[in-house]
Amino acid sequence: MLVLAFSSFSRNAVWINDLVLWEDAVRKIPNKPRAHNNLGFAYNALRQHDLAIEAFDRSLGLDPDNIAALLNRGLAYSEMKQHDRAIEDYSKVVARAPSLAKGWFNRGFAYQEKGRLREAIDDYTRALAADPAYLKSFRQRGLAYGETGRYEQAADDFSRVIALAPDDAGAFLNRGTSYAGLGKDLLALADFDRAIAIKPSFRAAYLNRGNLHYRNRRYPLAIEDYSKVVEIDPNAQVGYANRALAYYRNGQLDKAREDKRKAATLGR
Repeated sequence: MLVLAFSSFSRNAVWINDLVLWEDAVRKIPNKPRAHNNLGFAYNALRQHDLAIEAFDRSLGLDPDNIAALLNRGLAYSEMKQHDRAIEDYSKVVARAPSLAKGWFNRGFAYQEKGRLREAIDDYTRALAADPAYLKSFRQRGLAYGETGRYEQAADDFSRVIALAPDDAGAFLNRGTSYAGLGKDLLALADFDRAIAIKPSFRAAYLNRGNLHYRNRRYPLAIEDYSKVVEIDPNAQVGYANRALAYYRNGQLDKAREDKRKAATLGR
């Protein structure tokens, strides 16, 4: 399975300061669309999505063609899992600003979240036509290709990500998964190795490499990788379940039973 992981860091103090700034701004200049948009952006960053949408609504009431407010309101809807409303806003963006890659990308992402993968791929392609170096579009289109079993196209997109960001461990993981889907196991193994070299605590890379070893009946190597999975995440049910299978195939029946019990306990 192709994996997309997001990382984040705390900026609450920064956004709280912005919130105070823009709350003061809308009191002083209530007829400025930009102030309401920026207030909404600050609310959204603090995950106060309802208040964010109210602010974006006010901004759009003052300026219905405000691209930034449409993009930001779409983002708020997406974060609330209201993807149909997000798609409506992003559709207005691409109609008004068809050369803006972010509009196509954001709508593509909303389509992908809804499982409308063909439309997502089309939008990511439009985003790349607008900005050929739009890294996120290559990454997300690669994931969408992978979800539809188009592993050759997925591998090509992740290769482009790697060309633009050679230390992107996730891109190596996902290209390796695409190669595995194509039966190119040596290339897949090399990519999983590279992902782990870049990010030694990358649980998903150990899991996928373990699965590849298991598929090729290299059970001791699979056990090593699954052991690393549960070392990194002691609550990783899949690590225990897969290691139980590898132990069983390797003739280590007591350990297989122990891992099977552990996986069952974590699955409750």
